[in-house]
Amino acid sequence: MPVAVAEPPVTSPDRQSAWVRDRVEAVAVLYHVSGEGRRWLEGYDLRQMVGQPGWFGSFGNLNWAGVGQAIPHVVLHELSHSYFGAFPVSGRPDLTWEPTPEESTALKQYRADLVTFMYQPPDQYEPLRERFRNLPNVSRGDYPDLYHFGEADLIHTTGGNLALIPPILRKYFDRFLTGARFEGWPEAMAWYLGLPGDQRRAADQYIGVAHIPLGAYEGPVSNYDGVELERGGGLPLEVAEVIEGEERQRLRDFADQFDLVLSNELGLVDAANVDRSFQFWRGYLREMLGLHRRHPDVLPAAPGRGPELAAALDLFVEAEAIPEEERTAHFRGRLRDPFLVNFAVLVPNRVMIDLFGGPSQEVPLDSVEGVVGSFARRLAEYARRIDRVLALGREAPAAGAARLEQLLEGLSDERQEKDLVLLFDMMQDADRDTARELLGRLSDGAILRMLHNKPSAVRGGAIAPRRLLEALDITTEDEPDRIAEGLRTLLEESSGNFQIDEPSSHAAYRVVLEIGAGDVGTRDPGAALGLLGDADVPLLDFVEAFPREASELLSSDVGAATDLVSRPEGLARSPHGLIHGLVHVDPELAAAIVAEMDRRGRDETVVEAVMVPAYDADRLRAFPGLGLSLEKDARYLLRLLRERGGEWLRERMAEGAALYRERMERGDVPPDFLEAYRRTVQEAAATLQAEEDRRALEDAVARALGPP
Repeated sequence: MPVAVAEPPVTSPDRQSAWVRDRVEAVAVLYHVSGEGRRWLEGYDLRQMVGQPGWFGSFGNLNWAGVGQAIPHVVLHELSHSYFGAFPVSGRPDLTWEPTPEESTALKQYRADLVTFMYQPPDQYEPLRERFRNLPNVSRGDYPDLYHFGEADLIHTTGGNLALIPPILRKYFDRFLTGARFEGWPEAMAWYLGLPGDQRRAADQYIGVAHIPLGAYEGPVSNYDGVELERGGGLPLEVAEVIEGEERQRLRDFADQFDLVLSNELGLVDAANVDRSFQFWRGYLREMLGLHRRHPDVLPAAPGRGPELAAALDLFVEAEAIPEEERTAHFRGRLRDPFLVNFAVLVPNRVMIDLFGGPSQEVPLDSVEGVVGSFARRLAEYARRIDRVLALGREAPAAGAARLEQLLEGLSDERQEKDLVLLFDMMQDADRDTARELLGRLSDGAILRMLHNKPSAVRGGAIAPRRLLEALDITTEDEPDRIAEGLRTLLEESSGNFQIDEPSSHAAYRVVLEIGAGDVGTRDPGAALGLLGDADVPLLDFVEAFPREASELLSSDVGAATDLVSRPEGLARSPHGLIHGLVHVDPELAAAIVAEMDRRGRDETVVEAVMVPAYDADRLRAFPGLGLSLEKDARYLLRLLRERGGEWLRERMAEGAALYRERMERGDVPPDFLEAYRRTVQEAAATLQAEEDRRALEDAVARALGPP
C-alpha cells in the first residue's frame, strides 16, 4: 500500500523512463500480455521510486503507480491495482468504470464475482480457490483480503494464463491477456512440481503456485482425459531470461543507488525507528547477497559502488564456509572499516553481540553502525538475561519460569510483538530442553498475552499445544462457555499460516471430540456440537482432521449438524461446499443432512448440494491424491434417492440442470458443467454392485439432463 513519500517529478504517461519501459517489457513477456494490453502498460504513468527499494504503491487507473525494484511480480501487483478501468468488461456493456474505477459498477461486480467463485462447486479451478482460502481472515468472512488479493495478485498466481482463470472472472482479463502457457491446472501443477529446486525458486517469482497447498497434488498428475502428464519440462527460456535479467538489474540498481538508499533509510532514524530501519536494511542486504551469489559477475563490472559492494558481499560469502565459533574473529578487524560496517546487519546475532553489544560508544543513530549497535546492545541484554534464566531453570525450574515471566512482563506489547520470536529462538539455541520446560511453566496470563501480541511465536511450537489449550480453558474439565470462549480466541489469534496453526487447532478439536464421545457416563454430544457452533469452528477442517470421530459426533444429531452445515464458512465455503467435503468422509451423513435441509424448505441449497459432485470424476482422473471417491458419490446420491424417492432426485437434478444452464449461458461456470456432472454420476453408478441401484442413478441423470 502507498506510504507517505516525497512526491517524485511528474512524468507524462507517454514519457516513461527507460528503466520503467524495461520493467513493463518484463511484465508483458512473462504474463502473455496482448498487444492492446502492452499499449496500456506503455501509456500508464508508472514511476521508478529511485532510492526507495522498499516503496511501492498504486493510486489507481486514473492516477499513477510507483515501484522501487525490478521485481516482476511486485511491479505486476501495482499495475494490477491500476488495471481496473483500462478495458471494458467483455459481454457486459451494462458495467462501466465510471465515475471512478474504485466506485464503479464494474469493480463492484468483479468483487461480487470473486465471492461467487468461492461459493461455486469444486471444479477445474479448485487449486485457485485453495489459494484464496488460505488468505488471512477469508474463512471468517472478511472481504478486504479477498478483494485485495483477487484484484492485485490473480494474474501472478495464474502466471497470466487465461486457462487458469475461472470463467466468471475471465471476462475482466481477456483483453489484457492473450492465452496460456498451460491448458489447465493439471498441466500447471505437473510442470511446477517437476521443476528442480533452483528452477522452482525462479518460477516462484513468475507464478504463485507455491502458495497453493501442494500436498494432494504431489502424486501422479493426468489431464482430464486420464492421460498422465510428464512432470517438469524446465523453466521456459523466455521466463528464465526475463527473471535473470531483472535480478541482474536489481544488482545494478543496488550499485547505482547504494548511497541514496542508505541516506534515505537512515537520515531520519530516531530511537523509535531503529527496529524498522534495522529490519529493512538487513532484509535488503540479504536479498542483495543472495543475488550476488547467483550473479557474481554483475557488481564487479557495475559503475559507481559496484566493485566495493562486490568485495563487501564476498566477505560474507566467505564467512559461510567458516565454523560459527570462528566468525567473530573473521569479522572483527574487517568491520572496523567505515564502508564495511554498513554491512554489519548481515552477521549472525551472536557475532553481532560480540562485536557491537558492548557499552554504547555514542555512535549516532543515523548510521548503520549506530542502528546495529542499538540492536546489538538489546540482543546482548536479552542474551545475558536469558543465560541467567536458563541457568536458574536448570537448577530450579519453577524459579527459572518465574524469572522468565518477569523478563516478559517487563516488555511492552509492542516489544513483545517485535521480539518474541527472537527471544524464543535465542533460548532454544542456548538450551532447547530447558527453554521448553520453562515456557510451559509460564502462567496462563503470560501465555495469553503473548498469544495476542505474537500468535506465530506461541502457535509455532514454543508453547506446547496442550499447555496453550490449558491457558485458554480448552480442556474437558472446563465449562462449555469457557471452552467456547477459548476456542474463539484460539481461532481468532491465527498466525496466518495454516501449517503453523494446525497442531494447536487439532488439539482443540480433540478436546471437543472427547466431550462428545468420551466415557459413557460423561460424554455429551449436544455440548460438543454446541461448541462447534458457538466458536465458529471451521467444520470441514474439523471433519477432515478426525474423519471417523467427527462423523460419529455429527451423526448423533442430524438436526444440529444441519444447523452447522447451513452456515457458510466465511467466504471460504458455501453450505453445499461443506456438503461436498462431507460426502467424501461420510456420504450417508451428507445425504441425511441434505434430506433434513429439504424438509426445512432450503430448496436452493438442496439443489446445489445435489449438483456439487459435478467435477469429481474429472478431478479424480487428474489428481488421484485428492481423496475423492466416486464410490462415495454413488452412496451419497443413492441414500438421497432412497430417503426422498427417485422422482424427488430426478426433479432436483432437473432443477440443477436448469440453474446451471443459465450460469453456463452467462459464462459464470465452465461450459461443460452438465456433461461433467453426467460423467460423474455415470462413473459413480458403475461402482455400485446392485444393478438396480446402478440403473436408478443412471436413469435419474439421463431423464434430468436429457440426451448428451
